[in-house]
Amino acid sequence: MRRPRRSSAPLPAVRAGRPTPPSGRTRAQLVVAAAEGAVAMCRTQRGTQPLDDVAKELTALLESVIEART
Repeated sequence: MRRPRRSSAPLPAVRAGRPTPPSGRTRAQLVVAAAEGAVAMCRTQRGTQPLDDVAKELTALLESVIEART
């Protein structure tokens, strides 16, 4: 299976020196990646603290996003 080609040209917002605001899709990817990473850390540490920490941080992040929209 071939990998899709990636362009080496920077995105327009990166060229302009400003970050693009996160979308719902990118926030969802962040939540999944953080949770999966925390689960992996829990397994290696044989405890739930990494998952607890990620849950706390993601809750604060998502609450701020919801608050900003209201």
